[in-house]
Amino acid sequence: MAKSPQLKIKNMELKIRDWNDVKFRAYDPINKEMVYQSRKENEMFNWSILMRYHLTMQYTGLNDRNNKEIYEGDFVKDGQRILFVKFTNGSFNFFSKHGYMIPNVDTTWFEVIGNIFETPNLFSGRS
Repeated sequence: MAKSPQLKIKNMELKIRDWNDVKFRAYDPINKEMVYQSRKENEMFNWSILMRYHLTMQYTGLNDRNNKEIYEGDFVKDGQRILFVKFTNGSFNFFSKHGYMIPNVDTTWFEVIGNIFETPNLFSGRS
């Protein structure tokens, strides 16, 4: 695996996120399926695949307890709670069905149980 690029600015090093981890998916409302796109090393995204659907969601960088990738728009279950994953204020956050952001969540036991497009009934109270 290639090293993450680094910038050197006046004796400071800024590590740039490993772009191999950047993944997106989009919901295709015509075929009622998710379309996945990821960037492979030294390759550009095929944005036309994702943007034609206008319903694009980014991978959070987290996996659930079954090693399934957690994306924006997913519903995750943590014991009795069902939470919604949303990108707000520059980061991925987890929200209750009442619209409250749940801070400092332990994602160790999360399980992806659906998403906003394929199983919207899981979270009908989402604001």
